[in-house]
Amino acid sequence: MPIQFTPGGVVQIPLSDGKIAYGVMLSKFPYWAFYPQTTEFGEDGAALGAPIFVVAVTKAAYSRGRWGKITMRLPESALPAIPLFVRQDSMRPSHCITVDANGNETPISVEEAKAFERSAVWAAEHIEDRLEDHYAGRPNKWAESLRVKDPR
Repeated sequence: MPIQFTPGGVVQIPLSDGKIAYGVMLSKFPYWAFYPQTTEFGEDGAALGAPIFVVAVTKAAYSRGRWGKITMRLPESALPAIPLFVRQDSMRPSHCITVDANGNETPISVEEAKAFERSAVWAAEHIEDRLEDHYAGRPNKWAESLRVKDPR
């Protein structure tokens, strides 16, 4: 049975060595927050602690059951906010903008842009790699490849 995007839906993502991570569908498709296996959920349903990262996720990553079924549903009021993401013009790398979940854009400097995650839609394998790297305490090659580049 296909898994539908359900705001507040929580899945357990199996990783190597028996580790897991939690993926939480946020208030707007296709955004997800990812939490470590040690995450606890409070009485209001909110995850106690900040997510490891928040990104947009391709529907194919979860819709066919790769990450299992939704195991619980958090109330929308308990979901973390979707952060701003950055875009950098490949033809004019000195031009950067932040983009919110509604598509609103704001120009910013390259230096300011370095503080934001680049706007991208992630595949399941890349998210799993990033979670594995988080647990191992090493940089993730996919996240590093998306960092804002200095135009000089």
